[in-house]
Amino acid sequence: MADPVLFPRNAAAPAFLPTTGAPFVAARAGNDLLVQKDASLPDLCVKCGAREGIVRRSTRFAWTPPWVYATALAGVLIMAVLAAVLQKRGHLMIPLCAACKKRWTHANLVMGLGVFWIFVAMALMVAFFAHEMPALGFLALLSMVGVPVGVSFGYVRKRRLHPRKIDDRMLTLVGVHSDALDLIVQAAGQRAALAAPAGAIA
Repeated sequence: MADPVLFPRNAAAPAFLPTTGAPFVAARAGNDLLVQKDASLPDLCVKCGAREGIVRRSTRFAWTPPWVYATALAGVLIMAVLAAVLQKRGHLMIPLCAACKKRWTHANLVMGLGVFWIFVAMALMVAFFAHEMPALGFLALLSMVGVPVGVSFGYVRKRRLHPRKIDDRMLTLVGVHSDALDLIVQAAGQRAALAAPAGAIA
């Protein structure tokens, strides 16, 4: 893991980044944010970098190793058991501006509709096959996967953060605005510098 940026103990933090707050660990991992679970993030929107009108959204992230889904070929029950055992979770109070919070809420609603469509498509599939309309039945079957996946990648992911990986301590998050990413890492370093015992940081 890359080391967070540390500032000299007498360095002044940017005015919009509070020097108060619990220290936390954060680093840039390419275009992703590697951040400690339950970190007290600074007051700037993670999606657009705005610094005014910030509100907090309590968000619980879940991540399952991608290879687990491949075990569905051996049986859905096996995949479900592995997912339950290996899934990792993490929580953050996500800072967002009003506009990005609204976009996030809309994304949740659209994702919910995408999941709801799975059950609608399942009912349609059964009805179509029962009425000897196999072409429409197969179309409904394909839409059970295509609609939720299309909604997720085409709409939802642009408006929310999602985890690339979660372990026992850290979350790796995709979708953080580049400026916000750099400033979060700066804030982590500044707080670490201020919290360190005198003389611990050269």
